[in-house]
Amino acid sequence: MVHSARGWAGFRRPIHKQWGAGLRSGAWWLLLGGIMLCMGGCSLFPPDWTLYVGQWRNDFGSVDFKYRRFTLDRRFSFGSLEVEGRYEADPVAYPKRVDLVPTWVRVKFTDGSGEQKWVFRCSLSSGIPDELYRRGLALSQDSEDVRSMRLLRVLLLAMADGKPLEGIYGIVIDYGTYLRLDFSLPPEPRPWDFGAGWVSLEF
Repeated sequence: MVHSARGWAGFRRPIHKQWGAGLRSGAWWLLLGGIMLCMGGCSLFPPDWTLYVGQWRNDFGSVDFKYRRFTLDRRFSFGSLEVEGRYEADPVAYPKRVDLVPTWVRVKFTDGSGEQKWVFRCSLSSGIPDELYRRGLALSQDSEDVRSMRLLRVLLLAMADGKPLEGIYGIVIDYGTYLRLDFSLPPEPRPWDFGAGWVSLEF
């Protein structure tokens, strides 16, 4: 009996030591793997969390920068504008850059003849942005309506050209936290409508 008890204890001890060493070794590998994953996966996260966290709003709509995606809603006196797409931000640049790639645009106009709706996905004729812009200007009642039509035009032109809408952004902390977005198309030699290729939004 004594011999068997010693044999069992002797049999148990090496296994216990090997298992403990395995645990310590596994913990180090897990820690090292976590560090490597963090270092390699940092590029997977948005470059500027101030854009990514929360939803920016004003009296006319909102913009929400999710993971590599954005949604923008804007209301005006005779309709609404909804946009979805991708974005890239460069918070290191001065001023900070944000480029929008619209992939889905929904527009609604309401006038005396009723309601008209348009939905654009990725590609559209190059003449549509200016056509809708002119039609919207004829219905505009104030400066915010005009601002909405400028926004519609530059987004549709970017979609028609298949290029990102280049912009800049700034976040101001005063008696609140505010976001400003400015978009501008490449300058035209003689723009047919002054300011049609530039829009500024504040949320």
